[in-house]
Amino acid sequence: MNINIPFESEKGNQYALVFSVYEPLSDISIPVVEVSLALKKQVTSTNSLKVFNYIIKEIEEYLSKREVILYYYCDNAEIYYRNSKKRFLSPQHFRSELFYTLFIKANPKDLLIKTSEIINETVGNHYINFIYKPKHQHYIDILSKEIEEYQK
Repeated sequence: MNINIPFESEKGNQYALVFSVYEPLSDISIPVVEVSLALKKQVTSTNSLKVFNYIIKEIEEYLSKREVILYYYCDNAEIYYRNSKKRFLSPQHFRSELFYTLFIKANPKDLLIKTSEIINETVGNHYINFIYKPKHQHYIDILSKEIEEYQK
């Protein structure tokens, strides 16, 4: 069930969009799948919106053919900020906000997105985002509660 989709941006950055099954601790009857973006070759430090729109299109297509919940975890590798006016807590926070906003703007048909934050004052907060169909909301509630319990 693991899928690897290589692609190249118009500026020459090479990526792989990877879908891989994750086994949550909770009792969820449908698969939970991690979606990750792996940088394979970096030519430039910026990307156009076309890259993000491509990713969202691939996510929509993946979910249209499967009964799964997707999640992604933003890494904390340093990034180049085009606009230094708005401050973010971390690169991970920036990535989470950016993709969430672009996802909402793209308005994928019949898909929802939810962010869960794990507070960690030592190493910085963690952001986990779920992408799912509305009929799977009760599973998202279970997973979100699991994340909340993890923080206690």
